[in-house]
Amino acid sequence: MGNFTMLPNRLVWSSKNEETLLHTYGEKIVHILPFLDGATNRFGKACFTIEDMILSCGMIPKTGAGKVNSQFKDILIDLQSKGIIETTMNLEAVKMKEGIKCTFNMPITKDENDNNVEFFMLDYEAYLEIIDRYEGERSKIALLKIFCYISSRIRNRNSIREGSKIDTSNITVNGGKAECFYDSYYKVSQDLMIAEDTWGTHIKELKDMGLLFYENIGKVEKNGHITNANNVYCIKEDELPQALKQSKDYYRNDGCKLYDKKVSNELNPKSKNENISKNIVFQSPVHKFGGRPVF
Repeated sequence: MGNFTMLPNRLVWSSKNEETLLHTYGEKIVHILPFLDGATNRFGKACFTIEDMILSCGMIPKTGAGKVNSQFKDILIDLQSKGIIETTMNLEAVKMKEGIKCTFNMPITKDENDNNVEFFMLDYEAYLEIIDRYEGERSKIALLKIFCYISSRIRNRNSIREGSKIDTSNITVNGGKAECFYDSYYKVSQDLMIAEDTWGTHIKELKDMGLLFYENIGKVEKNGHITNANNVYCIKEDELPQALKQSKDYYRNDGCKLYDKKVSNELNPKSKNENISKNIVFQSPVHKFGGRPVF
Protein backbone atom coordinates (compact mmCIF):
# COMPACT_ATOMS: atom_id res chain seq x y z
CA MET A 1 0.00 0.00 0.00
CA GLY A 2 1.18 3.54 -0.71
CA ASN A 3 1.23 6.58 1.55
CA PHE A 4 -2.20 8.21 1.44
CA THR A 5 -4.23 10.81 3.28
CA MET A 6 -7.97 10.37 3.73
CA LEU A 7 -9.98 13.44 2.71
CA PRO A 8 -13.74 14.10 2.87
CA ASN A 9 -15.62 14.14 -0.43
CA ARG A 10 -17.28 17.36 0.68
CA LEU A 11 -13.91 19.06 0.48
CA VAL A 12 -14.60 19.54 -3.25
CA TRP A 13 -17.87 17.78 -4.12
CA SER A 14 -21.19 16.71 -2.60
CA SER A 15 -23.54 14.11 -4.04
CA LYS A 16 -26.31 15.77 -2.00
CA ASN A 17 -25.62 19.27 -3.37
CA GLU A 18 -24.54 20.42 0.09
CA GLU A 19 -22.12 23.30 0.58
CA THR A 20 -18.55 22.05 0.20
CA LEU A 21 -15.51 23.18 2.15
CA LEU A 22 -14.29 24.65 -1.13
CA HIS A 23 -17.40 26.84 -1.24
CA THR A 24 -17.03 27.83 2.42
CA TYR A 25 -13.31 28.62 2.57
CA GLY A 26 -12.13 29.03 -1.00
CA GLU A 27 -9.53 26.88 -2.73
CA LYS A 28 -6.78 27.26 -0.07
CA ILE A 29 -8.59 24.66 2.06
CA VAL A 30 -7.73 22.01 -0.55
CA HIS A 31 -4.06 22.49 0.38
CA ILE A 32 -4.54 23.13 4.11
CA LEU A 33 -6.18 19.79 5.01
CA PRO A 34 -3.56 17.45 3.47
CA PHE A 35 -0.79 19.79 4.69
CA LEU A 36 -2.01 19.48 8.29
CA ASP A 37 -2.35 15.72 7.96
CA GLY A 38 1.18 15.45 6.57
CA ALA A 39 2.53 17.71 9.33
CA THR A 40 1.14 15.42 12.06
CA ASN A 41 3.90 13.48 13.81
CA ARG A 42 3.85 10.09 15.54
CA PHE A 43 2.71 11.75 18.75
CA GLY A 44 -0.46 12.93 17.01
CA LYS A 45 0.53 16.59 16.86
CA ALA A 46 0.67 18.75 13.74
CA CYS A 47 3.71 21.04 13.96
CA PHE A 48 4.12 23.87 11.45
CA THR A 49 4.24 27.60 10.83
CA ILE A 50 1.73 29.53 8.76
CA GLU A 51 4.63 30.79 6.63
CA ASP A 52 5.59 27.17 5.83
CA MET A 53 1.99 26.45 4.86
CA ILE A 54 1.89 29.42 2.50
CA LEU A 55 5.30 28.91 0.90
CA SER A 56 4.77 25.18 0.37
CA CYS A 57 1.98 25.78 -2.16
CA GLY A 58 3.93 28.35 -4.19
CA MET A 59 2.30 31.46 -2.71
CA ILE A 60 4.16 34.48 -1.36
CA PRO A 61 3.39 35.65 2.19
CA LYS A 62 1.84 39.12 2.25
CA THR A 63 0.75 41.14 5.26
CA GLY A 64 -2.27 43.42 5.48
CA ALA A 65 -6.02 43.12 5.81
CA GLY A 66 -7.40 40.59 3.33
CA LYS A 67 -3.93 39.57 2.15
CA VAL A 68 -2.68 36.00 1.94
CA ASN A 69 -1.31 35.84 5.53
CA SER A 70 -4.63 36.82 7.08
CA GLN A 71 -6.55 34.57 4.69
CA PHE A 72 -4.68 31.46 5.86
CA LYS A 73 -4.84 32.54 9.50
CA ASP A 74 -8.60 33.20 9.31
CA ILE A 75 -9.20 29.72 7.91
CA LEU A 76 -7.15 28.13 10.70
CA ILE A 77 -9.04 30.15 13.32
CA ASP A 78 -12.38 28.97 11.91
CA LEU A 79 -11.17 25.36 11.78
CA GLN A 80 -10.27 25.73 15.46
CA SER A 81 -13.77 27.00 16.26
CA LYS A 82 -15.19 23.84 14.66
CA GLY A 83 -12.88 21.47 16.56
CA ILE A 84 -10.99 20.43 13.42
CA ILE A 85 -7.90 22.02 14.99
CA GLU A 86 -7.36 21.72 18.75
CA THR A 87 -4.74 23.89 20.44
CA THR A 88 -4.36 26.09 23.52
CA MET A 89 -2.49 28.66 21.43
CA ASN A 90 -4.14 31.95 20.54
CA LEU A 91 -4.18 31.71 16.75
CA GLU A 92 -5.39 35.30 16.54
CA ALA A 93 -2.05 36.48 17.92
CA VAL A 94 0.28 33.90 16.37
CA LYS A 95 3.08 35.19 14.12
CA MET A 96 3.74 33.87 10.62
CA LYS A 97 7.05 32.23 11.62
CA GLU A 98 5.89 31.10 15.05
CA GLY A 99 5.67 27.37 15.57
CA ILE A 100 2.15 26.00 16.00
CA LYS A 101 1.47 22.67 17.69
CA CYS A 102 -2.06 21.33 17.48
CA THR A 103 -4.17 18.21 17.19
CA PHE A 104 -5.69 17.89 13.74
CA ASN A 105 -9.01 16.06 13.31
CA MET A 106 -9.77 15.39 9.66
CA PRO A 107 -13.50 16.18 9.18
CA ILE A 108 -14.58 12.77 7.84
CA THR A 109 -18.28 11.84 8.02
CA LYS A 110 -19.19 8.81 10.18
CA ASP A 111 -22.12 6.44 9.71
CA GLU A 112 -24.32 5.03 12.49
CA ASN A 113 -21.67 2.36 13.19
CA ASP A 114 -18.89 4.95 13.51
CA ASN A 115 -17.36 3.90 10.19
CA ASN A 116 -15.76 6.48 7.90
CA VAL A 117 -17.92 7.25 4.87
CA GLU A 118 -17.93 9.68 1.94
CA PHE A 119 -14.18 10.05 1.67
CA PHE A 120 -11.43 9.58 -0.91
CA MET A 121 -7.73 8.77 -0.70
CA LEU A 122 -5.12 11.24 -1.92
CA ASP A 123 -1.73 9.68 -2.71
CA TYR A 124 0.95 11.78 -1.04
CA GLU A 125 3.25 11.26 -4.01
CA ALA A 126 0.64 12.88 -6.24
CA TYR A 127 0.18 15.66 -3.67
CA LEU A 128 3.93 16.32 -3.57
CA GLU A 129 4.20 16.12 -7.36
CA ILE A 130 1.73 19.01 -7.56
CA ILE A 131 2.56 21.07 -4.47
CA ASP A 132 6.29 20.48 -4.05
CA ARG A 133 7.75 19.56 -7.46
CA TYR A 134 5.57 21.28 -10.07
CA GLU A 135 7.36 24.14 -11.84
CA GLY A 136 4.87 24.94 -14.59
CA GLU A 137 2.72 28.00 -15.19
CA ARG A 138 -0.53 26.79 -13.62
CA SER A 139 -1.57 27.47 -10.04
CA LYS A 140 -0.52 24.59 -7.78
CA ILE A 141 -3.66 24.91 -5.68
CA ALA A 142 -5.88 24.92 -8.79
CA LEU A 143 -4.19 21.74 -10.05
CA LEU A 144 -4.59 20.11 -6.63
CA LYS A 145 -8.25 21.15 -6.45
CA ILE A 146 -9.04 19.56 -9.82
CA PHE A 147 -7.02 16.41 -9.03
CA CYS A 148 -8.87 16.04 -5.70
CA TYR A 149 -12.22 16.55 -7.42
CA ILE A 150 -11.52 13.76 -9.91
CA SER A 151 -10.16 11.50 -7.14
CA SER A 152 -13.27 12.09 -5.02
CA ARG A 153 -15.61 11.14 -7.87
CA ILE A 154 -13.83 7.97 -8.98
CA ARG A 155 -15.64 4.86 -7.79
CA ASN A 156 -13.02 2.43 -6.48
CA ARG A 157 -13.00 -1.35 -6.36
CA ASN A 158 -12.07 -3.02 -3.06
CA SER A 159 -8.30 -3.52 -3.18
CA ILE A 160 -8.33 -6.69 -1.08
CA ARG A 161 -11.02 -9.35 -1.03
CA GLU A 162 -12.53 -9.66 2.42
CA GLY A 163 -10.79 -12.43 4.38
CA SER A 164 -8.22 -12.96 1.64
CA LYS A 165 -4.75 -11.73 0.71
CA ILE A 166 -5.57 -11.77 -3.01
CA ASP A 167 -4.96 -8.38 -4.57
CA THR A 168 -7.91 -7.40 -6.79
CA SER A 169 -6.63 -3.94 -7.65
CA ASN A 170 -5.07 -5.03 -10.97
CA ILE A 171 -7.87 -4.77 -13.52
CA THR A 172 -5.87 -6.48 -16.28
CA VAL A 173 -5.60 -9.61 -14.10
CA ASN A 174 -8.86 -9.64 -12.17
CA GLY A 175 -11.25 -7.62 -14.34
CA GLY A 176 -14.18 -5.72 -12.86
CA LYS A 177 -15.53 -2.22 -13.29
CA ALA A 178 -12.94 0.41 -14.11
CA GLU A 179 -11.95 2.94 -11.50
CA CYS A 180 -13.01 5.99 -13.48
CA PHE A 181 -15.16 9.08 -13.54
CA TYR A 182 -16.96 10.90 -16.34
CA ASP A 183 -19.21 13.92 -16.52
CA SER A 184 -19.70 16.97 -18.72
CA TYR A 185 -17.45 20.01 -18.68
CA TYR A 186 -20.51 22.03 -17.71
CA LYS A 187 -21.22 19.97 -14.56
CA VAL A 188 -17.65 19.88 -13.28
CA SER A 189 -17.13 23.60 -13.94
CA GLN A 190 -20.28 24.36 -11.92
CA ASP A 191 -19.11 22.15 -9.03
CA LEU A 192 -15.66 23.76 -8.96
CA MET A 193 -16.74 27.29 -9.86
CA ILE A 194 -14.28 27.50 -12.73
CA ALA A 195 -14.57 28.30 -16.43
CA GLU A 196 -14.80 25.28 -18.74
CA ASP A 197 -11.60 26.28 -20.51
CA THR A 198 -9.84 26.28 -17.13
CA TRP A 199 -10.89 22.67 -16.60
CA GLY A 200 -9.54 21.78 -20.06
CA THR A 201 -6.14 23.40 -19.60
CA HIS A 202 -5.62 21.99 -16.10
CA ILE A 203 -6.56 18.37 -16.90
CA LYS A 204 -4.11 18.55 -19.82
CA GLU A 205 -1.41 19.70 -17.40
CA LEU A 206 -2.21 16.83 -15.02
CA LYS A 207 -2.06 14.44 -17.96
CA ASP A 208 1.34 15.80 -19.00
CA MET A 209 2.51 15.28 -15.40
CA GLY A 210 1.49 11.60 -15.57
CA LEU A 211 -1.10 12.00 -12.82
CA LEU A 212 -4.22 11.68 -14.98
CA PHE A 213 -5.27 9.58 -17.98
CA TYR A 214 -8.32 10.38 -20.06
CA GLU A 215 -9.91 9.97 -23.48
CA ASN A 216 -13.36 9.76 -25.05
CA ILE A 217 -15.04 7.34 -27.43
CA GLY A 218 -15.74 9.93 -30.15
CA LYS A 219 -18.98 11.33 -31.48
CA VAL A 220 -22.41 10.14 -30.37
CA GLU A 221 -25.87 10.97 -31.69
CA LYS A 222 -29.23 11.09 -29.90
CA ASN A 223 -32.49 12.59 -31.15
CA GLY A 224 -30.70 14.06 -34.14
CA HIS A 225 -28.09 15.88 -32.07
CA ILE A 226 -24.44 14.91 -32.61
CA THR A 227 -21.89 15.74 -29.94
CA ASN A 228 -18.67 14.42 -28.48
CA ALA A 229 -18.93 11.85 -25.72
CA ASN A 230 -17.73 12.95 -22.29
CA ASN A 231 -14.13 12.18 -21.42
CA VAL A 232 -13.50 9.30 -19.03
CA TYR A 233 -10.88 10.06 -16.38
CA CYS A 234 -8.62 7.56 -14.60
CA ILE A 235 -5.79 7.92 -12.10
CA LYS A 236 -4.29 4.59 -13.24
CA GLU A 237 -3.45 4.19 -16.93
CA ASP A 238 -4.41 0.50 -17.12
CA GLU A 239 -7.98 1.39 -16.10
CA LEU A 240 -8.58 3.48 -19.23
CA PRO A 241 -9.39 0.72 -21.81
CA GLN A 242 -12.14 -0.75 -19.61
CA ALA A 243 -13.38 2.74 -18.75
CA LEU A 244 -13.82 3.48 -22.47
CA LYS A 245 -15.74 0.21 -22.91
CA GLN A 246 -18.04 1.22 -20.06
CA SER A 247 -18.54 4.60 -21.70
CA LYS A 248 -19.62 2.90 -24.94
CA ASP A 249 -22.07 0.72 -23.01
CA TYR A 250 -23.47 3.77 -21.23
CA TYR A 251 -24.19 5.66 -24.45
CA ARG A 252 -25.61 2.58 -26.22
CA ASN A 253 -27.93 1.90 -23.28
CA ASP A 254 -28.99 5.55 -23.41
CA GLY A 255 -30.15 5.04 -27.01
CA CYS A 256 -27.26 6.84 -28.68
CA LYS A 257 -25.68 6.01 -32.00
CA LEU A 258 -21.89 5.75 -31.76
CA TYR A 259 -19.80 7.08 -34.64
CA ASP A 260 -16.45 5.95 -33.21
CA LYS A 261 -14.71 8.92 -34.78
CA LYS A 262 -11.56 10.33 -33.22
CA VAL A 263 -12.03 13.74 -31.65
CA SER A 264 -9.87 15.96 -29.46
CA ASN A 265 -9.81 14.68 -25.89
CA GLU A 266 -8.13 17.80 -24.58
CA LEU A 267 -11.01 20.25 -24.91
CA ASN A 268 -14.29 18.39 -24.98
CA PRO A 269 -16.87 20.53 -26.88
CA LYS A 270 -20.23 20.93 -25.23
CA SER A 271 -23.35 19.36 -26.68
CA LYS A 272 -25.88 21.42 -28.58
CA ASN A 273 -28.38 20.59 -25.88
CA GLU A 274 -26.32 22.44 -23.26
CA ASN A 275 -25.73 25.52 -25.46
CA ILE A 276 -23.48 27.12 -22.86
CA SER A 277 -21.31 30.13 -23.70
CA LYS A 278 -17.56 29.76 -23.21
CA ASN A 279 -17.52 33.27 -21.80
CA ILE A 280 -19.51 32.49 -18.65
CA VAL A 281 -17.91 34.04 -15.57
CA PHE A 282 -18.43 31.93 -12.47
CA GLN A 283 -18.78 34.01 -9.34
CA SER A 284 -17.29 32.57 -6.18
CA PRO A 285 -19.72 32.60 -3.24
CA VAL A 286 -19.07 35.41 -0.79
CA HIS A 287 -17.17 34.08 2.20
CA LYS A 288 -15.19 35.77 4.96
CA PHE A 289 -11.87 34.13 4.15
CA GLY A 290 -10.97 36.34 1.21
CA GLY A 291 -8.78 35.41 -1.72
CA ARG A 292 -9.30 35.51 -5.43
CA PRO A 293 -12.42 34.00 -7.03
CA VAL A 294 -12.20 30.25 -7.44
CA PHE A 295 -11.42 30.04 -11.16
